[in-house]
Amino acid sequence: MDDNQLIRTLNSVGKSSFVRYLKLCEDESLSNTEIADQIEEESGYTRNSCLSRTSHLRSILRAGLRNKALEIIIESSVRERIKRLAKALLNESENDEVFFLPHEQFEMSASEKDKYLAAFQMPTVINITTRTSSITNAFINSIIPVITPSINDIREALAILALEPESLLCAYCGDPSTEWDHLRAIVKDKRPTGYISEIRNLVPACGKCNQSKGNKEWSIWIVGDAPQAPKQRGIQDLEARMQRLHKYEEWGDVKPLNLEELIGEDLWEQHWKHWDTILRHMNEAQSTAVEVRQRVLDRLSSKSTDD
Repeated sequence: MDDNQLIRTLNSVGKSSFVRYLKLCEDESLSNTEIADQIEEESGYTRNSCLSRTSHLRSILRAGLRNKALEIIIESSVRERIKRLAKALLNESENDEVFFLPHEQFEMSASEKDKYLAAFQMPTVINITTRTSSITNAFINSIIPVITPSINDIREALAILALEPESLLCAYCGDPSTEWDHLRAIVKDKRPTGYISEIRNLVPACGKCNQSKGNKEWSIWIVGDAPQAPKQRGIQDLEARMQRLHKYEEWGDVKPLNLEELIGEDLWEQHWKHWDTILRHMNEAQSTAVEVRQRVLDRLSSKSTDD
């Protein structure tokens, strides 16, 4: 795993999740499923997300990059509490550190200090502009046509993929299917690709494959080194699966639509003008929010000094 792969894998785990669940994942007596059970109970993340985070975190541990990942977290723009915990994990061998609490002084080892730091979690400060990607995806997905398939379309699609409707499996890896994935991405570089939601562009998929594939070209991704990609998970019958997927592409013969040409330049520009206006207002609102928060803190600080 090179540096770029490490950063991508760490981002898949989430920096705060890496710090919070590192010790749990280091426990070799626990399986990935048992760890995911605990994470799901504590965090409220979806089941697939918990399994994915666990697998990515343990892949970093297997690569011997535990400390390097912690160093990346310390140098990143995460919350100070996460940085403190990452530093403590990086320096956990220094057990003779003395830590003093205010008002009463207690001598503590680093591990005891970590317990207190881990017990407190400051709510995340909401940044309005972090929602811009959600807004962009909403603007794209809201204009993508959705065409409901006929029963015969569904039957033919499953026949080509050699799948049974009673026990639907992922077309990419063979695990139980949880959703239908766009074979060709409908969003790329913050713009619609021209592909739409229709059965000839949809295949049954599991959560691991759907999250791992993202908007990548399926035929490159499936044999690539992305975390949770079928080849990385050791799926044995990839060649047969790829042959079926290529046949599925031929059956669909789906071509991207020129949406702007179909609806007209004026309406197209109006849609994206609305998008640009909302993002601009979000940036302005974020600046105002920061000023409001700082002014409240200043007033509280001033009141504390007066008291």
